[in-house]
Amino acid sequence: MTRHDAHKRSIKEAVAADPPTAYQRCGLSGDGKRSNNHLKFPSPWRSERTPSFALYDDGHWCDYGESENGKHLTGDIFRFVARLHGLTTFPEQLQYVADCLAIAEPSKPSKPKVVKRAKWEVGHPDGRTFLHHRHDLDDGTKDYRWQQPAGPWKLPDGVDPKQMLYGLDELADAPDGERVFVCEGEKATDACRRAGLRAVGTVCGCGSTPHAEVLLQLARFDLVLWPDAGPKGEGHMGAIGAVLQRPVSWVTLPDAAAEYDAADWFGEGGTIEDLEAFIGPRPRARAEAQGPTPTTWTESETKAAALSWCWPEWLPNGSAGVIAGNSGVGKTWFVLAVCGSVIEGWAWPDGSPGPEPGLVLWLEGEARLRTNTARARSMGINTDHILGMTDPWRAYYLDHDDDFAMVEEMVRHIRPRMVVVDSWNRCYSGRENDAEVRLTLDRVTRLADETDSCWALLQQVRKPTILDDTENFDMHTIRGSTALINAATSVIGIDMVKGHAETRRVTCAKHTMAATAPECLGFELIDGKVKFGAPPEPAERAPKRSAAQDFLREFLRNGERLPDEVKAATKARGITEKTLKCARQATCDTVRLPGVETTWAWRLKAGQN
Repeated sequence: MTRHDAHKRSIKEAVAADPPTAYQRCGLSGDGKRSNNHLKFPSPWRSERTPSFALYDDGHWCDYGESENGKHLTGDIFRFVARLHGLTTFPEQLQYVADCLAIAEPSKPSKPKVVKRAKWEVGHPDGRTFLHHRHDLDDGTKDYRWQQPAGPWKLPDGVDPKQMLYGLDELADAPDGERVFVCEGEKATDACRRAGLRAVGTVCGCGSTPHAEVLLQLARFDLVLWPDAGPKGEGHMGAIGAVLQRPVSWVTLPDAAAEYDAADWFGEGGTIEDLEAFIGPRPRARAEAQGPTPTTWTESETKAAALSWCWPEWLPNGSAGVIAGNSGVGKTWFVLAVCGSVIEGWAWPDGSPGPEPGLVLWLEGEARLRTNTARARSMGINTDHILGMTDPWRAYYLDHDDDFAMVEEMVRHIRPRMVVVDSWNRCYSGRENDAEVRLTLDRVTRLADETDSCWALLQQVRKPTILDDTENFDMHTIRGSTALINAATSVIGIDMVKGHAETRRVTCAKHTMAATAPECLGFELIDGKVKFGAPPEPAERAPKRSAAQDFLREFLRNGERLPDEVKAATKARGITEKTLKCARQATCDTVRLPGVETTWAWRLKAGQN
């Protein structure tokens, strides 16, 4: 946030705290007469007997005696002073209001100075090399930047630090089974190299994990993970170990200060001989010191929450479910209606009896807090029972250790009945199709199970293609579908069925807890409220595509035909190339003619005769 934005925000907060005083200091005359949620004043820019200037409790005003473009004249305090005092530019308006309210502009923060610089060359698997700069600042923080050689200060599109390991190219001639240390960052890696060790370093930061493709290039070595001391470093190396899925050793330095690393060890005179005493298997909990012991399912019942439902047959407790649909289809409205049942005890959308009232924790990743608050209130939901994080104005990334730790602490503290993530792709910083999505979802599911809470992850579907053989919701069209669908216990899809513009269709597309999937629902948005009812009928297959499939079945009934023959015949029938492509996807296979190496033909799929 810039100083200008911070100054504007502080002024708006002061106005909202006491609108009458703020406006009167800026030139509004009179005391005002109370009427519901506003005060009535005589118009400040004309004489009148009946007051028509309304000042509302949220700080905005409306002049009901004057119109502009067919609507009543309205605005905030900046437009008020602009009209009253003839201030034509916003900086003038901002400064005038600030002077009247005695709100000083925030001082310009001093920019930290760089006290030490370092840079490293990091190789990419495709052969390119990039520069990674580290700046140590005088306030004790560090600033990392990437640069293309003799180019801009950023990585090119398609290049991610998680695709690279510092020093990996130096291991090309290392024999199989050689001991290799894996460190965090180039500085620790260089310290190991100077001591005579083979080492590589991650360059993506402790909040993320290198891609499996680059880590698996280390599989032929005897690996030793050397984390920076503290939970962040251990979590970073733990994630690497989980990706490798093979036994590795760890460096465990007792009583080390936070972020103590290999560079600190060798800088303080540590030697390789001394280090050997601290290399061993990853430490286990004391109860596991004698090796793992099995446990029966009966015993496990005492360690896990009993199976229960948030919304019976739709959303189980102790798990994460996906609410998927296209942008603008009404996912947030639907989830708010479900939250209304959780908070107010209303009947569930399918008409089943509602629960005992509880709390909802809402992770807002799309900066729509004001909009969603207004929606909830229009539906009659008590917004005191919808809780947000400490800073509700920013997204909390569930794949960042620090952010997840804060979310986990909040969930364990308030024990919400439901946690809403709106939306998943705005609260997950990585790529949606990465295997790491599963690691983050595993953490979410474990937290949900330990707190017996129900998590609803809102997610958009990808843009449909002409080959999608459906007019309605399809799990395979969800963005990042492989990772999300495999980890989610339920997938609820919302779509707008062709021919039913007003009614959305709600489908439980996946369910792992109930014996049978619940019946579909329908809902409409009427006057800011969600009305549930019977679902619209599924759209039938497009008639042109259906006619094209019928023609292909008839034309290919007696055997294979060359593609050019089929295309000529369909063109003569008036079937477009696009429709033929869609019909062929579901109806035909492509085969090579016997005895001919380069000639291919179309034939009907099995069961299409």
